[in-house]
Amino acid sequence: MNIRLPLTATALLIALTHALPAAAQADPRNGVQCPNGYTPTLAANNTHLTCHRESTVERASVCSPVTVSGRSGQIGANINLRREIVRNGADQCTDPTGRTNGGPPQAVLLPTDPTTGWTRSERANGEDIYVRAGQREYAFPRGASFNPTHNAANGVRCPGGYTGRANGGGMVCEQVTETRRANCDFGWSISVDHNRGRQDRCLGLNVGNTVPNGITNVQLQAQRAYWTLDARTGLDQWERRDYRYVSR
Repeated sequence: MNIRLPLTATALLIALTHALPAAAQADPRNGVQCPNGYTPTLAANNTHLTCHRESTVERASVCSPVTVSGRSGQIGANINLRREIVRNGADQCTDPTGRTNGGPPQAVLLPTDPTTGWTRSERANGEDIYVRAGQREYAFPRGASFNPTHNAANGVRCPGGYTGRANGGGMVCEQVTETRRANCDFGWSISVDHNRGRQDRCLGLNVGNTVPNGITNVQLQAQRAYWTLDARTGLDQWERRDYRYVSR
């Protein structure tokens, strides 16, 4: 049964806020997601997430000063080696006379690069390079802030006492911190299992949604990302959840 109320400013505000959606904001219920292009890996009952991708690393090549005589095979040194770019094959390193052969150019590796697994890539219109596939890179997921000095390869975890669940390409860590019975704002009456449905509703100037007992709908909209309605046969219940993640 609808309750008729005078259209005071307060009543009008309550009626409007029951119909308004929450303001656009980051929703912690969405958890954390791996960046685009990264593969999520979940472990430990969905409480541990790592984000990685396989990349191909390229390194330049250079002619080594070590030479091999084309006539005698004698090994020598020549700092004047030049590169011959071969369109349909591997570039070659020779001295200006063309009498010595230093072989194909060698990879220029960084001190942190592995020494094996590199393959020469022949470039018909330029200098050959070396590539290494299968380099694994890690990144922290989006949706929360993490200590940038921590190692992304360790991933992120749910704190103790939090439940983890998969969410698309990511993870949600949540914990129920408070429960309240469903209620209505002042001037509204609750209709339990409204119209024989499972969800309770509030009846007043129109039909609206319930709120956790003790807070107004205006307050609920400001905290909406943290409250979840548990619709059930009989009086519904609201649960407040906290969402947290840790890295190391």
